[in-house]
Amino acid sequence: MVLLFKGEYAASFQIYPALFTTLLFLGFIGFHFMNSRFFSQKLIFIVAIINVLFMIAGYIYKHI
Repeated sequence: MVLLFKGEYAASFQIYPALFTTLLFLGFIGFHFMNSRFFSQKLIFIVAIINVLFMIAGYIYKHI
């Protein structure tokens, strides 16, 4: 997160590839709490699955 706040997007992506999808997911969750009709649970579920796939792909890429 520190690299992202410093503006070093490529370096933050190399360290944690799921960072951007995690922030997107947390943003959807936050908007859902503010206005539950705006973001459906289905959209949040899809973004969560995409986030998990990025986490798994990042783990495989780094450890294999």
